[in-house]
Amino acid sequence: MEFGNVPLRLLLSKYIICSVVDLVVEDRELQSTV
Repeated sequence: MEFGNVPLRLLLSKYIICSVVDLVVEDRELQSTV
């Protein structure tokens, strides 16, 4: 197993996707409440 650029990119992309999903969910919840 090489812990090089590929794993780091996968972790970064995973983190970015999770953060974006969280923001979208929060926005939807705020809009639904309003």
